[in-house]
Amino acid sequence: MSILMESMQFPIDNLLGLFLYALLFTLIPGVIVSLTFRFIPKRLPYMLQNVVVAVSVYLGIILWWHFIVR
Repeated sequence: MSILMESMQFPIDNLLGLFLYALLFTLIPGVIVSLTFRFIPKRLPYMLQNVVVAVSVYLGIILWWHFIVR
């Protein structure tokens, strides 16, 4: 567990920190949007739901690139 915490303190220095932050920045928006679609009463078409989830994940990747990598 200490290896994970150390790698997340300085993510630029190691690949594990970059991977963990990328995982967090893509997983959290994807899960939040998916859960939101699951609990709204009026269903949207399946294709539209996938597009919105994909856009939120891509925005997470862009934010990850902007905040962590750059």
